[in-house]
Amino acid sequence: VNDVVIGAEGTLAMENGGTLTVTGDWTDENPAGGFDANDSTVVFNGGGEQTFTGNSTFANIVVEGPATLALGDNANLGYSGDFDLNNGGGLDATSNDNTTITLVHTDNSPAPQQLPGPGDIVLDNLVIEPGVTLSGDGQNLTLEGDFTNNGTFNGGTGSVTFDGPDGQSQTIGGSGDTNFADLVISNDVTADGPVDVAGELHVTGDGTFTPADGSSFHDVLIDAGGTLDGSDGTIHVTGDWNNNGSFVPGDGTVVFEGSEDQTI
Repeated sequence: VNDVVIGAEGTLAMENGGTLTVTGDWTDENPAGGFDANDSTVVFNGGGEQTFTGNSTFANIVVEGPATLALGDNANLGYSGDFDLNNGGGLDATSNDNTTITLVHTDNSPAPQQLPGPGDIVLDNLVIEPGVTLSGDGQNLTLEGDFTNNGTFNGGTGSVTFDGPDGQSQTIGGSGDTNFADLVISNDVTADGPVDVAGELHVTGDGTFTPADGSSFHDVLIDAGGTLDGSDGTIHVTGDWNNNGSFVPGDGTVVFEGSEDQTI
């Protein structure tokens, strides 16, 4: 088909395991999401930019190059299966405002689930729903918005960088277990709950990071101009501490608890 438009009270239901190929744009005007994916696959292969608008949850998505799927203002694209960018296919989640990628879990979801890829990815907001285990292994993720984890996030070998627009704060939130490999802070970022960084916490010269009580890091690097605010409670460090910027202790505590010698 060319364009897909689901009306405000409409529903588009796929045959279980079916495939729908779209060469144009996708619009879902149903506030609750009018697409019933049924473990299907939707292939975007229009050969250029295709726009996703509204709120739909897919099972599997393929963007076949040279097509690029661009999220419109306030779009919320969910998926429960695979999101493959094939042969140069692209995802533009940041040119428009307040876009969200949401990972959801069904009985047919892979374990673990993956970010859109392969390759490094830039998103605005990322939401991980309950039941989802998301692996960042082998991918570097940059976020310009908020990270909300109500499932499990395991960074694997990938880094996560928070680098939103100037003047816009970002939040690490949700009720799930958040385990970063390497975490780079290049903006004003606050964590609502404890986070674990198995590798390096790097606060760049443009960054200010306020971790929650109970957060744990291996190495800590604060660049000139960067600020780590430890006033929200106790943080744990198992590696080295290198501060070329500013550390704000407030009433907080830093516990050095590595199994080998540590350097400040």
